[in-house]
Amino acid sequence: MAVAVLAGVLFVPSGAAQTRLDPMSPNAACYVCHMTFVREEISKTHMAAGVGCVKCHGLSAGHANDENVGATPPDIRFKRDEIDRACGVCHPKHDAAPGKVVARFLERKMPAGALPVCTDCHGSHKIARAGAQPLGAADRGREGFRHPFFALCMDTHDAKKRTLPQQAEMLKELGYDGLGHLWLDNVAERLKTVDALGLKLFQIYLRVNLAPGKEIYDPRLKDVMPLLRGRGTMLALLIQGGEPSNERLDPEAVRVLREIADLAEPSGVRVALYPHRKHWLERVEDAVRLAKKAGRKNLGVMFNLCHWLAVDDEKNLKPLLEAARPYLFAVAINGADQAAEIRAGKGNFIQPLDSGPFDNYNLLKTLKELGYTGPVGLQCFGITGDARDHLARSMAAWRKLVQRLNAN
Repeated sequence: MAVAVLAGVLFVPSGAAQTRLDPMSPNAACYVCHMTFVREEISKTHMAAGVGCVKCHGLSAGHANDENVGATPPDIRFKRDEIDRACGVCHPKHDAAPGKVVARFLERKMPAGALPVCTDCHGSHKIARAGAQPLGAADRGREGFRHPFFALCMDTHDAKKRTLPQQAEMLKELGYDGLGHLWLDNVAERLKTVDALGLKLFQIYLRVNLAPGKEIYDPRLKDVMPLLRGRGTMLALLIQGGEPSNERLDPEAVRVLREIADLAEPSGVRVALYPHRKHWLERVEDAVRLAKKAGRKNLGVMFNLCHWLAVDDEKNLKPLLEAARPYLFAVAINGADQAAEIRAGKGNFIQPLDSGPFDNYNLLKTLKELGYTGPVGLQCFGITGDARDHLARSMAAWRKLVQRLNAN
């Protein structure tokens, strides 16, 4: 049966009772596409309490305004292992008797041995059920290439010296989903500027120094973490303080990483290890090794194209990404010259996305085949001139790459 949404009110068509289902609801814009949620348990229960979609999923303006339905995801999404933590922000206690919980679990016919989460009993909300099968290798190539695209380090060399609000306005106008933020200064102001425009703060970058006698990391981190609760923001760590890739520092590094990951966990913040050329944490292999040793679920790896090109050979790209895939939280790309030129000191390893001979299509195609579903950042550090100019060029190149990937 067809339905219509007019002025925020959902009606059934003529021939049936003209029943007003959700008059002037703050969810009206969401119901334009998600009409089944009008009667869905989680949506109905929360709406009755005055809690709308944006409370959990953010403003998601890019998602709502994208005419290519589903191409732009909501600002905040939750994996199965993140659901209980997210619900616990508002529902710290569970008042149902154990017998009722078991009965409900059996009623829902959950697989034997499945570890239940809140949505197994309370609604469905299009969240993956326990025991759901992951995509097989044959399926991955047919999945659309849909990744949030954000800019990082876009402000460091901007000739216009834009303020934080001006940066957010520029990125919104150009079609970016959000941005990354360098260090811990002005985090509250940054959050205010992105929230005002429906953008997302994807990452905050933090220096870690393992050298004796040095401050290991900014002590303000403990005060910043609560600001990030429920936002899906990631903490990206650049680690210095030793000879690149020297494993003798691993025990101290693992201690510090566990400390930071445990500090971030109550706020639902994931921590990504950020390989950077000439730093102690220089290679993706180093990051994978440390993530394995630290053994924290919210600790993973970031692949940075520019820093990888400076230390590795392009023939190693696919096996490297295959090894990193179980820990891969984020990816950053940019235009670049070939790895051999860069390592010889003759190439430019950070350019706008429409420049340089490096094959970003092949990189993204490989990620797609491996089933990577996380965000993709645009590395802009060191690109001079008006940031709007190179960001506009890179966005045009990104859209062409996405179109090509989905066409093939």
